[in-house]
Amino acid sequence: MKRLFCVFLFLFLIDGLRSQNVVLPEDLRQHNLTQFNANLLNPTFSIDVNRPNAISLWSRWQWQTIDGDPTSIFLSYTGNINEVSAFNVGFLQHNTGTFLNTGGVLNYARSIISENNLRLIFAVNLIGFQQELADDRFVMDADLDLPQLQDGNQFLLRLNPGVRLEINDFDLALSLENGINLISAESVASDSGKNFVGIISNDFPLTLFSGLEDAFLRPALYVKTLANADTQFGLNTLLSTSKFWLQGGYNNFYGPSVGLGGTFAKSFSIGGLLEFPTDATLRDESSTFELVLSYHFDSVGKKKETIGFENEQVDDAIELKETVDNPTQQEQSENRSKLLEEQQREKDSLDNVAKALRNAKVRDSLNQTRIAMEQKRVQDSISQAQRREEAKLESQRRNDSIVAEQQRIEKQRQERQQRIAKQQREKDSLEQVAQERRNSAIRDSINEVRMAAKAKRVRDSIAQVQQAQEEALMTEQKRKDSIAALQEEDVEVQPNEKYEEVRTADGLEPGFYLIANVFGTKKYFESFMKSLQDKGLQPKSFFRKLNGYNYVYLERYNTIDEARRARDTNFGGKYPDKTWIFRVRGE
Repeated sequence: MKRLFCVFLFLFLIDGLRSQNVVLPEDLRQHNLTQFNANLLNPTFSIDVNRPNAISLWSRWQWQTIDGDPTSIFLSYTGNINEVSAFNVGFLQHNTGTFLNTGGVLNYARSIISENNLRLIFAVNLIGFQQELADDRFVMDADLDLPQLQDGNQFLLRLNPGVRLEINDFDLALSLENGINLISAESVASDSGKNFVGIISNDFPLTLFSGLEDAFLRPALYVKTLANADTQFGLNTLLSTSKFWLQGGYNNFYGPSVGLGGTFAKSFSIGGLLEFPTDATLRDESSTFELVLSYHFDSVGKKKETIGFENEQVDDAIELKETVDNPTQQEQSENRSKLLEEQQREKDSLDNVAKALRNAKVRDSLNQTRIAMEQKRVQDSISQAQRREEAKLESQRRNDSIVAEQQRIEKQRQERQQRIAKQQREKDSLEQVAQERRNSAIRDSINEVRMAAKAKRVRDSIAQVQQAQEEALMTEQKRKDSIAALQEEDVEVQPNEKYEEVRTADGLEPGFYLIANVFGTKKYFESFMKSLQDKGLQPKSFFRKLNGYNYVYLERYNTIDEARRARDTNFGGKYPDKTWIFRVRGE
């Protein structure tokens, strides 16, 4: 790996012997940024792609050798604010070919939606820079009309927004370069076009060799629209692990690229990239190369490493316990050999004792030897008992340590679950309060609508009652006018017409009554009324005190013409017998 990296750096040093001739597009040329300072490509990348809590340097030498000044330099620090937001602040210097822009970048990114496997991130880059001519040796001809060079040095401040939708391991990102001009000036002409960048990518987790953690493969397609140049499109593929990364890509204008880098001591990263011009218009240009440096202050990572180390200690303790409780076959064989050796030693000792007994001359020596051996045996027995007791105590301590560690881990897990449950309850409570407020507002709105409708119905009902009263008054007035007219009308009796007229008749309403019959006997009167009702008629009657008769009439009319028409038509064909007209003239 180190040899390959050295070869790659050597290629950086020997490549590119010719100067630039082709006009460069006026963009940041940051399409190869995949891990460090990637928020320059899309502002949302500061929240995760940048690997927060790190200071990083990116420099690019466009079509030139490494002994020249870099065309682009970006030195920045990326940090986490909390779980859903991050920031980036840095120094930026960029040579567009015409202007040298020197200034700073301030970035803020926030995840506004984070549910299940979906996340929506918004971010902005605030870029402020001093713009000056890249070559002071240029002398402008007065006859040439170059408005973009007439204003000389000036300060520009631009706001570049970005958005990214993340679904599982799939990303869709959009951003704007040369965005909103916060310092408006009609004279600002350079880099005035808006550049739009769209990126789609997907992460594929990988399992490589032992010790290579967090490995993944990330292919990405991007499109960049340039206001004053052809649209660029390209492909980047990144293979990243905890110890090294490999990168390859292609841009339809700048050509193919290949890069690699390594991470040392889990904190310091260094890498490089070569880009080869393959277009026919660029065959006279040197290769482009980029260099990245980064130092990671990942307290979270250290915490994970500490937890991992503690877990390894627990695993070692468990393994040691299993070793103590379950001795291997080799240990059993060694124990048997030691036992045989001890037995052999005891046997030899007994033989020596027997020889000493047979030899009277060495009896005293034998006794001393026996005493010494007995003392040694006692000491060995005591030592063995002590060792067994110490081993037992050590095993117990290890078991207690394992149990305590398991209890600590279980306690941490329960506390984490309790915190999550508490946060969920608080979230549910807030949502419930908000929902109750919305429901209360809806109920108040409904009550207002109901009260307005009720008030309208009351107003309409009052208006209807007033209208009905007015109509009743008009009807009553018409009736009174009709009665008044009847009182004044004189009737000319026709030949052979039965007609009777009185001024008043026991409170009868003035008018013309179509008389069907007159009865002096109540029995015949009631029988006649019933017969008319059986025929479907609705006869009426009045009693005259003057003569004591009950007058049965079919209808009352306001005019003599109406009464005569009803008489002549036999009451519309309903009553075939003879009828006559009785008039009450009125006062």
